[in-house]
Amino acid sequence: SCRCAWLVSEIGVEDDIVIEKVSLHGPAANLDEYANVHPYRTIPALRLPSGETLLESGAICLYLADIYSEKLASQGLVPAVSEKANYYNWIVHATSTVDQILDPLYMQLTHTPEEKRNQELIAEKKKKFTVFATTLNAHLSGREFICGDNFTAADCVIGYNVWWASIINKGALLSEYPEIQEYKERICNRDAWKKVFCRAPKPSGGSL
Repeated sequence: SCRCAWLVSEIGVEDDIVIEKVSLHGPAANLDEYANVHPYRTIPALRLPSGETLLESGAICLYLADIYSEKLASQGLVPAVSEKANYYNWIVHATSTVDQILDPLYMQLTHTPEEKRNQELIAEKKKKFTVFATTLNAHLSGREFICGDNFTAADCVIGYNVWWASIINKGALLSEYPEIQEYKERICNRDAWKKVFCRAPKPSGGSL
């Protein structure tokens, strides 16, 4: 997941964590072998030294932010105590709700011929996206990042959603949300973001 790789880059621990690319589609895919790592055969997955495996990008980002908390704090990349509620809320909201809105929109509007698109599904997900974008746009008013002035792991998680929305239908989903557009510019100008996303493939079904 680009979310997790982005956070690894922000922390500066690329040498501590081995990132392996997994092909889920095409002739290079080896889903049976990957099932030994992730039972649902989706990405990401983080295998720990203990042998345990984390299977969700939000959980992985929270875990990394926890074990590298001192390193993040030294760089000012942690939420203030008053922002902790926002921190947890937006991370969980992104992975439990927003991903489920964007995935079908991306697949329908990017990978599906117009004559075969499920217009009812598209309309339903666009309606839900409007709720999300309106809420996020209001939240970002007067803020640099999700947790105020401090960039945190929450920005890696929700920022991925913002980037994802921006590549659907030529960015039309974000056209009415100026605060989100400005936020996107801020996060995309970060060195860690450029390291990961400038070489990353666009998302495809089941590859978050």
